[in-house]
Amino acid sequence: MAGSKETAADSIVPKQGKLLIAFVLIVLVALVIRLVYLGQLSASPLFEDPIMDAGVHHEWAQKFAAGEEWSIDPQTGEGTAYFRAPLYVWFLGTLYQLFGAEAGFVPRLIQSLLGSLSCGLVFLLGARFFSRRVGITAGLGAAACWTLVYFDNELLIVPVIVFLDLLLILILEAAYRKPTWSRFAAGGVILGLSAIARPNILIVAPALLVWIVLVVRRSGAGWRGGMLHSLAFAIALLAPILPVTARNMISGDDCVLIASQGGVNFYIGNNPRSDGITAVVPGTPSDWWGGYQATSAMAMRALGHKPKPSEVSEYFFAESVRFWKTQPVQALEIVAAKIRYFFCRQEFANNKCLYTFTSEFTPIVRWLPVGFWLVAPLGLLGLLVSLVGGRSGRRRERSRLFPLWGFVVFYTLSVVAFFVTARYRMPVVAILIVYASFALWWLIERIAVRKFATFLPAAGLLILLALLVLHVPGIGLGKVYVNEGESFMTLGRKLASQGRESEALDYLDRAAEWSRTRLDVRMAARTAAARTAADQAPHAARILSTVLFEKGALLDNLARPSEALAAWLEALRWTPPVTVERAVLHRRIATLLIRTGQSEEANRHLLEERKIVEALNRHAARGE
Repeated sequence: MAGSKETAADSIVPKQGKLLIAFVLIVLVALVIRLVYLGQLSASPLFEDPIMDAGVHHEWAQKFAAGEEWSIDPQTGEGTAYFRAPLYVWFLGTLYQLFGAEAGFVPRLIQSLLGSLSCGLVFLLGARFFSRRVGITAGLGAAACWTLVYFDNELLIVPVIVFLDLLLILILEAAYRKPTWSRFAAGGVILGLSAIARPNILIVAPALLVWIVLVVRRSGAGWRGGMLHSLAFAIALLAPILPVTARNMISGDDCVLIASQGGVNFYIGNNPRSDGITAVVPGTPSDWWGGYQATSAMAMRALGHKPKPSEVSEYFFAESVRFWKTQPVQALEIVAAKIRYFFCRQEFANNKCLYTFTSEFTPIVRWLPVGFWLVAPLGLLGLLVSLVGGRSGRRRERSRLFPLWGFVVFYTLSVVAFFVTARYRMPVVAILIVYASFALWWLIERIAVRKFATFLPAAGLLILLALLVLHVPGIGLGKVYVNEGESFMTLGRKLASQGRESEALDYLDRAAEWSRTRLDVRMAARTAAARTAADQAPHAARILSTVLFEKGALLDNLARPSEALAAWLEALRWTPPVTVERAVLHRRIATLLIRTGQSEEANRHLLEERKIVEALNRHAARGE
């Protein structure tokens, strides 16, 4: 590759002995880091009791391990089409069958092994596409990338999808060097497996089919040979997918290719109230099952009958298309915002705040130097230099590198089409690490050989990219801190459910303090930070209301009635007037007051509860 002092043969195919030694050492370094992280993570109350998507995966995997149907209609109990792609549940459920259905150490250990192997694959990609030293730097960078370490220890799809996507690109690189039916078929199978883990990868398939035709034709097999090899890839791609489709049709009585969540997810990122990073349909509960049932109910009201999962997906997709047709300017603004969020240093979470949980439980993260702030600007520079740098045969070089840069482009588009979160961009992060390593060595070589005519423009571009990546758009900054408050509240809830009341109260107090800080907006017109707090105030009020309610309930269970009453009375201040939550709060206060002999005050709260219930009934009767 451009700027390398190694020979072309050594650059593309490193000596097998040195290759194996470097691979093993990188995998071991990555594994040690992940094992230290895993040991520290075991102190988290969510370690054996996961929440949100991880909790759903755990629940479904337990059913799979027990031989039960896990994709069912929660109302009828009958089998239904997969709402989420099934591969990760199969993977996790198989681990539960082999090692026991616990969410703690073993599944995370296996995922850490898989993630460490992914670091080895990053090394191989760097070595084969560029040079051995690029590969070594990239492999060590992946080993020390804190977000990869984080997700390798979550019961989420990330470690499986990253491994499969890296393996796919490595197989395609081998197929480029020696185009054979078996290599392209192997790539098709891996892509199919990746698709039944997360279907958005299918956006890459059409481009790869065209690329295969061109690669095989150039090798001397002609257009016919290219078409046949491309067909072999397509057939192999369908091999893992069609059994899932058949299962959805037979057990679920529904025509769904892989999973039915696509329409809902597309609507989340393409509606008038979308901000591009919040993973909830507007107006629905933020918990997993609550959101699932609410979206089904919305589709049922609109369609006038109980919809199949495919019909729910089609309804929300049609709503998104309607939004694009009626408000194209706003839709394009949301897309632009999502692109900014994708290439922003901030890690936007839709399960729990990465920053809060790593700072609370895994201090090793403080010593892991590689993050998106570093990977993105260097990686984008490396991608651009590799495609446009001064060298003959540039067209052929772009073709050889297509599995790398094409994956970055198309996979990024597949995420931006929906909504942006930290875990969704992780496959791209792994590839950008390869490009970042190449850019680093390319810049070093420019300095070493005093080629400042190319170094200075590249350095200027790198600074510009770094400024763009380091800048956090205002709404993103707000969301990060909102997630911090929610994370404290989540920890408080979970610790209370585990009987660790003292620790629970501490986290609930921290969540309440976070909320009060953001509700103090007296200087809103003076500073940008205060304006951000003002924007966060409505959400902070909801968190404070919920936190104080739960704190009161916990104190009441601990037989500390005066403290419980104080928490509930403060919660009233922040709870909206005509809501079920406020009615429940008045009832709990009244019950406590009756127990403590304050009947007159209790009657006042019971009267307030009655007024709210009557108002809610009137609203329901009018269909509001």
